[in-house]
Amino acid sequence: MWGSGLYGQIGNGQMSNVISPTEIKFKEQNNNGFSIAKYFDSKSYFLNRIDKEMSDWLYDILKSGEYSDVKLRTKDGKYFPVHKSIISIKCPTLVNMISKSIELNISFEVCQHLFQYIYTNTIDFSSLNTQSMIELLYHANRIEMKGLQHDCE
Repeated sequence: MWGSGLYGQIGNGQMSNVISPTEIKFKEQNNNGFSIAKYFDSKSYFLNRIDKEMSDWLYDILKSGEYSDVKLRTKDGKYFPVHKSIISIKCPTLVNMISKSIELNISFEVCQHLFQYIYTNTIDFSSLNTQSMIELLYHANRIEMKGLQHDCE
C-alpha cells in the first residue's frame, strides 16, 4: 500500500502513516536566484559539451589509428585500423563478424563513413555519391545499425 510504513510519508514531516498524498509547497524560487529551468539548461549545455568533446576525441583516435588493436581489410585491399573495445560497445554485431574474419566486403571510402558513424554518431553524407550511399545502407542493415539505417533513408 502506498505510504504505509513505520516512519510515515516521505517529505511531509510527520511520523504518522498518512494514506492520502500530502501537498508540498515550495518557497518562491527567485528569492535565492535558483531556477529549475536554468539549472537544467546549464546541465544540458554541459552534457552536450562533454558529448561533443568525446565525439571529437573518438574521431581523432579513429583517424589516427592510435591504440587500434584490429586492422580490417577492405575490398580495395586497404587496411583500416579500428578499436575492438569501442566497436564492442557501439556495434556488437560487427564485433562478432570481426572475430570471424578481418576482411570486410566494403570499399575503403564507405568503411571510413561507417566507422565515423560508429565512433561519433555523426556522418557527412554530402561527400558520398549514390553508389556509396547504397553500399553504406546495405552495410548498416547488415550490422544492424538502426540509427545509421534511419539516417541513410
